[in-house]
Amino acid sequence: MGDRYVKPFLIATMALARLTQAVRSPDDVTRSLAVAALVPDADLDDPPSKPGLSLPPPSPVTEQSAVSTMIHGTWAFAGDWWRPRVGDFHGFIGRTYRPNLYSGGTPFYWSGMYRKKHRARAAEFFVDWVKDKAPSGLQSVLAHSYGGEIAARAFNLGTWIREFVLLSTPVTSHVEDAAQSGVRIVDIRLPFDPVLALTLKPQRIDARRNVTEVLTAWRLDHSATHKEPVWVSDNIGQRGQLEPEPGVLQRR
Repeated sequence: MGDRYVKPFLIATMALARLTQAVRSPDDVTRSLAVAALVPDADLDDPPSKPGLSLPPPSPVTEQSAVSTMIHGTWAFAGDWWRPRVGDFHGFIGRTYRPNLYSGGTPFYWSGMYRKKHRARAAEFFVDWVKDKAPSGLQSVLAHSYGGEIAARAFNLGTWIREFVLLSTPVTSHVEDAAQSGVRIVDIRLPFDPVLALTLKPQRIDARRNVTEVLTAWRLDHSATHKEPVWVSDNIGQRGQLEPEPGVLQRR
């Protein structure tokens, strides 16, 4: 009689080898699915920093002080799309919708590690970054995937953010708590996101008057929501009512 553990071990070994190979795939969908499968979020979703937080009083944001910024998602630190001056999506948003998008020499970035403790620490760093770079608060934060949770955590800690533009963000307790505050949220996502499905987190924010949901056309690319061709073809900016506000100065 054979060892009953041999077959499961061999299957697991083969699956791990295939997933490891898929992580190096040039295809965005294949790579994203492999990463999500290899590092499942074993930590339970922790409670918001301040349950029941209400929207903070308006910050004295002026034309000169208004700043918007971007936050990349998990494993995306090495990418360029969010980086000032070199990122294609950063340049597109700065030219088209948010001329005050931060383009200084020290943009906010985080490790991109998958655990909630890494996101909690990143949110603390983001709070400090905003105090230094945008002491009057932020106009818009465009955040992809778990970068949206980092922005929500910072908001729940008291950082003034006028508007969230969430790009394929899982709806964790921190995101839901920020939505409950009444802050404006433009929730841009795929009709079905296979990467978010692997995180076992909700893919939609509950319908609220302060939340504008924008669904892309059917596609399976988790990173599609931070790509200029998708924004153009799916008319995302107009549907999300993201036209530049009059008088906002270009941020350098």
